[in-house]
Amino acid sequence: MNTLIRKTGIGQRTFYNGWKKAFGVSPVQYRLREGIRQARELLAGTTLPIKAISLQCHFTSLVYFYQRFREQTGVSPAQYRKMCYSDDGGESVSHSS
Repeated sequence: MNTLIRKTGIGQRTFYNGWKKAFGVSPVQYRLREGIRQARELLAGTTLPIKAISLQCHFTSLVYFYQRFREQTGVSPAQYRKMCYSDDGGESVSHSS
């Protein structure tokens, strides 16, 4: 976000207020929501380890990733991955937000 603020040449407060007005959430909340959305897609569609997914989605702490993922989805990343596939290996849950 700081890079965007520098590139726009406007003040941080103006940037954040404009972002919130445009997207309905703060830049931090938007980034978190998008990170969880991407993680859900990767958990459902790949066999990447959860730690690799958390890093790919820009979470620097695995603990923080687990906490935010559970907060947003109601289940842990591992539980979410298990829910995405039925016993015969076919998809059983939609991954869209």
